[in-house]
Amino acid sequence: KTNYEEIPEGLSEGDLKKEKILRPVFERFLPKGEISVGDTWTIPEKDLLEDFNQSQGEGGGLRMKSGKAVGTLTSLEDGSVGVIVYKLKMKGADSDGMEGVMEMTISARVDSRQSRLLSVEGKGTMSISGTMDRGGNAMKLDGMFNLKMKETYSYE
Repeated sequence: KTNYEEIPEGLSEGDLKKEKILRPVFERFLPKGEISVGDTWTIPEKDLLEDFNQSQGEGGGLRMKSGKAVGTLTSLEDGSVGVIVYKLKMKGADSDGMEGVMEMTISARVDSRQSRLLSVEGKGTMSISGTMDRGGNAMKLDGMFNLKMKETYSYE
């Protein structure tokens, strides 16, 4: 369930639910209660896959079918900003049968007083393999590429 703590003026929670606006999976599955540096937890596979697949849009693209993400609180900054490192691995395929494996390490900074994400930064790899049909011609692909992402959130 997604809770909408900050609803823009003129909108209702129902408006946001119609738009399927979700808080990032890394924020929705923070542990409840007190945690200490070194504690770990797992994001439920169903929610991890749903979050990734939804981000791929309605068209083709890679659809992840299995995955795991484990978070570890690695440090506290200024007493209230938790630094969490997620180790992530997912496997899937696209509609043409191309298979993919994504592995990432993602560092998230979370405001523990407000329970909200401040930034997310990640690096990893994606490997793909399989055969695609392009105009009656089979094209075999097998390769790996690097992934890099960075997001910063601000709240008023």
